[in-house]
Amino acid sequence: MKKLFALMLALCLMCSCCAFAEEAKEFNWEEVEAISTLHEGSFQAIADTGLIMYVPDSFVAADLTEEMIAQGNFFLLKDDNNYRVSAMLQSLGNMTLSDFVAEQLKAGANEMEEVAVNGIPAMSFEFEVNGEKIGCIAFYNDTDNTVLTLSFAPANDEAYQEIIALMVGSIQAAE
Repeated sequence: MKKLFALMLALCLMCSCCAFAEEAKEFNWEEVEAISTLHEGSFQAIADTGLIMYVPDSFVAADLTEEMIAQGNFFLLKDDNNYRVSAMLQSLGNMTLSDFVAEQLKAGANEMEEVAVNGIPAMSFEFEVNGEKIGCIAFYNDTDNTVLTLSFAPANDEAYQEIIALMVGSIQAAE
């Protein structure tokens, strides 16, 4: 039980980020798989990104606002506790990944950290909006110069942190 708690704490720290690190932290499905028994669900494709994620059954699709769609969001999931997960796909156009990082920092992102989720390089960071933390994990695709960003809110809700750890730790390439 202590190992499970330590693992959940480590994964929560990944979602809330610590500092931009020289060496990426690594997280694997095997490390969070035990948590999935506490939250029945299934793996679902993240649209046409080639990635899948474990989604607890308590989450259902919600309607996106026009503003969210204009920003590049393509799905929003909610549960009865108002826990939210959204996905945004952005084309960087002529921007580099470094430009993307600088843009996020300029927009107020903090706690940026390089991570690897099931061997896939990513970056985690957070925003604070009206006292609510939004935990984000971004995956860069160098083939088409796009960034897939998954956002989890409210990331400062202790009960939701276990679910965030589960969902983030489950992200992997679809087979």
